[in-house]
Amino acid sequence: MLHCVFNEAERNNKKELGLTLTTERKLFYREMIARFGHHNAILWNLCEEYNLNINLGPENVRAFARYIHETDPYDHPVTVHHSSDPFVMLKPFIGDELFSVTSIQIGRRDIEPVVERFRRLTREAGRPIPIAVDEFTVTTHDKPWLPEDDIKALRVEKLWPAYLSGGQLEFIVGDLLKTENFAKYEDLWRYIWYARKFLEENVPFWEMEPADDLLEGESVYKGKTSTHDGQVFAKPGQCYALYFPSARKTGTLDLTDSRGRFQKRWYNPRSGQFVGSGASVKGGGKIIIGSPAEDAEKDWALLLKRM
Repeated sequence: MLHCVFNEAERNNKKELGLTLTTERKLFYREMIARFGHHNAILWNLCEEYNLNINLGPENVRAFARYIHETDPYDHPVTVHHSSDPFVMLKPFIGDELFSVTSIQIGRRDIEPVVERFRRLTREAGRPIPIAVDEFTVTTHDKPWLPEDDIKALRVEKLWPAYLSGGQLEFIVGDLLKTENFAKYEDLWRYIWYARKFLEENVPFWEMEPADDLLEGESVYKGKTSTHDGQVFAKPGQCYALYFPSARKTGTLDLTDSRGRFQKRWYNPRSGQFVGSGASVKGGGKIIIGSPAEDAEKDWALLLKRM
């Protein structure tokens, strides 16, 4: 998807087109739609950090979104980005039919509860939408807004927790303004594909829900910026995708309401491959998950599917 951001947070950038739906702003939107709207997958983002430096305000943001919807013949999704607390700053847009996806900034916060809470809030508002997190870091220095290219931490603390919470994410890399060499991010691109492949090729992820309360007794992983335990993403009775930041201790999975037999397969998120031939487990109660055959101290995913 091509993510097109119309404004930056800086004061001069916001003021250039005027702070309301001015003629200049309308012309700019029309030009962008005419120039790029033919793309099959494009997201119009009204402003990066709409409330920072100069707060554009929810009413102006809605007016911008409404004009784009009226002008764009392709009906592409519209969103807006924020600064500070996402639950406060995006609250005015939850449930609003003008907005079709989130654009969330969390800094060093734990990504899992943010995604799951927004899923719940948008559903309760009567308009469940994709929950996208597009600005986050795993930095430990005194400037948490600056990204840090710790590929392992991004995989363990952001990528898999977001996906198995039912969200999506974009990465801001450390050299975000330098495009001479993307090769150093090859491992990150590969890990993203491994996580996507696990879901896209094995489970109906669009029908699944977070179900972490089914898992208990697993290891707690202390990451760089947050702590994580195991996660469960489930279509109850049919399939369960689990992720362990550390598989030293995996605990039990409650399948009391899911009778029958399930195939259990370990998936290595570092290689993108299933490991071993799998095993059959019986539902109808709590099952002991056990450990992968190797490297149990590292992160692992587990797939259970009804046989």
